[in-house]
Amino acid sequence: MKKLAILALALSATTTAMPAYAADADIGGLVALSVCDTLGVSGLTIASDDTCLSISGEVEYEFEYEIDGATGDHDTSSEVDWELVFEAFTATDLGTSRAVLALVPVDPADPASPVEISEAFVSFGNTTLLTVGYTETIFEVAEDQLILDDLDFDDIDDSHVIQVVSVLDNGTYFALALEDLNNDGALGAFVGYEDDTLTANLGGFIYNLYDVLDSGAAAQWNIYGDALAEFDDTEFFAAFVAAHDRFDTVTSVGVDLDDVFLKAALGTHYDVATTAWAHTLGLGFTLDFDPVELDFEIATTDFTDLAVEMTLELNEDMEIELGASVDDINAHSDAEAELTLTVALGEALEVEAWTAVEYYAGPGTTIYGVGGGVAYEPGGDFEISAGLESWSNGDMVAEFGAAKAF
Repeated sequence: MKKLAILALALSATTTAMPAYAADADIGGLVALSVCDTLGVSGLTIASDDTCLSISGEVEYEFEYEIDGATGDHDTSSEVDWELVFEAFTATDLGTSRAVLALVPVDPADPASPVEISEAFVSFGNTTLLTVGYTETIFEVAEDQLILDDLDFDDIDDSHVIQVVSVLDNGTYFALALEDLNNDGALGAFVGYEDDTLTANLGGFIYNLYDVLDSGAAAQWNIYGDALAEFDDTEFFAAFVAAHDRFDTVTSVGVDLDDVFLKAALGTHYDVATTAWAHTLGLGFTLDFDPVELDFEIATTDFTDLAVEMTLELNEDMEIELGASVDDINAHSDAEAELTLTVALGEALEVEAWTAVEYYAGPGTTIYGVGGGVAYEPGGDFEISAGLESWSNGDMVAEFGAAKAF
């Protein structure tokens, strides 16, 4: 998450930098460290006298062959997706300056695809960090601590920004930002606090700033907050989003009883236009009897739709997952269920098999599916995988993929 990454960077900047030399036991003397060592930047790096350039990225290939059971048509897709990131760090008397440039293809399916910039920004500072350029928003709300993630939040897309985040010694942090400057304009702020027991965050923003300033339009806004309190055997979580057209809340509690962890959550949604309320209730537990662990969750909205998830870890190498949902348990409605078995064959190889059933109320049809896959991760951030699925209506999909990060 962008906000947490910025806070971590600001906090790390408060620590004392390493000296530009280190003892070498083999020669019994002192050898100079590069500026990358001094700044704590690792990985693939290039160092000058005062600047460290870090280069990272990923290349991913995916191939898919699909048969439409209804028409008999065959379709293929082949994509090469990649990302290349350059980060330059320079230490100054007033803090570390950083420039980031990230490149991705516009269309991974086109070998001659033009390249687009996914991030391009500069930042500067230690405990107060200024970020300017094209990057992610810093306005975020936690919403899925236990079971539910029902908050309706107006995310601001990657955009042109001017962001200032400041971290105080007592665990308090605050921020002020102009974002979406290349589109509709957004203005907001947040304040937060973090220590060993409590993490809290309260903020808000207007995301049609230019319309408000230029034509006096009504503001479109979000005010949000979240808080997590963790004690020895109990945790409490609460979050809300208040907007110009709705109000959402999520609360949850978890209690650890040695080998049993109990959890419950409640979500609410209010629509201003219709004045209608919706309520979501979630209950669950985790049983931990090493090496067996069972996690179970059930959630329902107004006792109409229903979703169940269960994960059973038989040991560190074998896991069974069951998921099922019904759109409306009081009416003739769509429903689906899936059972998955995952087995690790050693540290690098993983095999998966699944079966599923889907019911569509409109035509009154039920289809069944089976599938499986294999993934191999030998190390070095390399992964290769293949999968096959087949359905009773004649649909079939074969997949192959490989990826390498650096």
